[in-house]
Amino acid sequence: MNSTLFNSKQYLDAHNMFRTLFLIVISLSLSLTTLAQAEDINPWRSCIAAINYDSPEGSADALRVQDRFGRDITHSGMPILDWEGFMENPQFRFSIVPPANVTYPVTFRITAAGSPRLYLFQRQRDEHPYDIRDYMSVHNEEGPLWGVTLTTVGDELEVFGGVAHDLTDTQLEQMGLSRGSRNFFEDNFPLELHLGIHPDRDGDDELHNLMIEMTDSRNTVYRQEMPVSVCDQDRPERTTEFKFHIDYSTDWFNYLEGTEDGTVVRESAERILDDIAYFFEDMRFDTVEAGECETFVNWTVEERSGFATNGYAYDSGHYLFINSHSGGGGLASQKLHKRNGIDTDFPACGFWGANPRDALSTYVNTRMYLPEDEWWRTNTWIFGRNGECLGDSYNDPGNGCIECPDDSEWCAHLRGDIYWPNLHELNHGLTMSTDWPRWGEWFFSDNLCIDDSELMTYTGTCQPMYKTDHVVLLGETFESNKQGDWGRTLFKKFDLLLMQAVGWELRDTTMLTSMSITSDTLASGVVGRDYNDLIEVHGGIPGYQFTVTKGGLPPGLVLNEFNGVLTGQPAIAGSYVFTVQVLDADEYNVLRTNGIDQQFRILINE
Repeated sequence: MNSTLFNSKQYLDAHNMFRTLFLIVISLSLSLTTLAQAEDINPWRSCIAAINYDSPEGSADALRVQDRFGRDITHSGMPILDWEGFMENPQFRFSIVPPANVTYPVTFRITAAGSPRLYLFQRQRDEHPYDIRDYMSVHNEEGPLWGVTLTTVGDELEVFGGVAHDLTDTQLEQMGLSRGSRNFFEDNFPLELHLGIHPDRDGDDELHNLMIEMTDSRNTVYRQEMPVSVCDQDRPERTTEFKFHIDYSTDWFNYLEGTEDGTVVRESAERILDDIAYFFEDMRFDTVEAGECETFVNWTVEERSGFATNGYAYDSGHYLFINSHSGGGGLASQKLHKRNGIDTDFPACGFWGANPRDALSTYVNTRMYLPEDEWWRTNTWIFGRNGECLGDSYNDPGNGCIECPDDSEWCAHLRGDIYWPNLHELNHGLTMSTDWPRWGEWFFSDNLCIDDSELMTYTGTCQPMYKTDHVVLLGETFESNKQGDWGRTLFKKFDLLLMQAVGWELRDTTMLTSMSITSDTLASGVVGRDYNDLIEVHGGIPGYQFTVTKGGLPPGLVLNEFNGVLTGQPAIAGSYVFTVQVLDADEYNVLRTNGIDQQFRILINE
């Protein structure tokens, strides 16, 4: 009997201990899950968490660095964002301020050893935020190299060159660059630059170092090392929901699958489709039966039919014919996808003419699928005859005319690898064609511009378009897909917003996440005791600026304007109401809006 009771008690004790341990494990698991979810919900936090914003400001007698808000970040560092998906990332704008006692001329040299995906560029004041590729840094395996020499001209400053100062004129000429003088500054400094990073395909945050060196006329050398914190928002575990059904059956010359050059073009096309499909939602279309969707695929091969039909039934994604003999461009079918038996604004299939090498008169860089650390190697040259104009008959100045130096008969016209022209032509197959109902509405409107509300919010205008089925930014034909000075051109946010305007449904990637303040309440405090709380921001582009615009903080508390942390020791009890405004580093958020704001209340007890 006693033995039985003893064993039962042991059992109950053991059971209760197990139950307690189980609850602790579950609680810990839930806490870790909640933490992981919180980190997933706000992946922007890692962009600024690694930066010490309590670092002291730089000395007036030393080289200093400021962010776009004029704040000293000399000893803290710069946040760089790598958006989810393979696309061009936003850039961080900063300024270099020389020592107060410097003597001109001065020479700047900026490097980031071992960080070849980083790049720098310089933009003139008042230039549009889209125009991001002027005076690009030179790249090699070691990373970016940017340099400039500044000298005084009268009461102003003049910049000489826009590339690495230690390159010879011959070396610059071989790269298609040249030196030149232009008046850059208004009243005084700062010297304004932009820093960005070419995307990768993993989700790992990174830390790089930017070395800024300045030598003045007395050969005094000033150096400042800047940490660069990269917040990588890629999610490699996230599968693609959308599918492109690729049909090469109309590539009658067997170029894309039967030649070495064609293999490069085909792989480029498939990589582009994979990159863009990542951003699309499953559109939930009804089944399209085999032979039901017809589209025009040919305008150059007389002995072949001009049309083709889908070879099999499909109920997801988009069916796309790809050939190489119809030249660059793209068309969509007249038949529209149905959803639950009702027509959508979305063509059921389409055609994309991928550019062959000979059609471009270019040397295709067959090394274009190098690792992302070597993105800058993807240059090719497109040659043209002097005086030849592209698109003049359509009154389309964005295409421009080829002007060769020294009256040479032929010269390089554009730079970019095969990825760029095919990326551009894909936009005709998926967006910029009157076969798309929404594009047609804009095309045949009196304004001849894209009045989509989200694009207008982003660009600040009803986006003009040409009768050549192109979008015009800054006078350049489809500027958002224009090749850069160096390296592969990528999809930009504008491209995706345009596709959304036409009818594609985009996934909730970080690129589309608007900035918001996610903190609803702030902790109460006690007079004389340490206080610490955080105003959390979700979305936008770091770095942020937190400012109290109405009311006032409890005496004794301070708000860190970089990261939204509230610290200090409250001095007087009471209930304090105040409004916090947040701006971010987005060119458009700052130029076109007043950011976001929210009212808070903090109760301070005795």
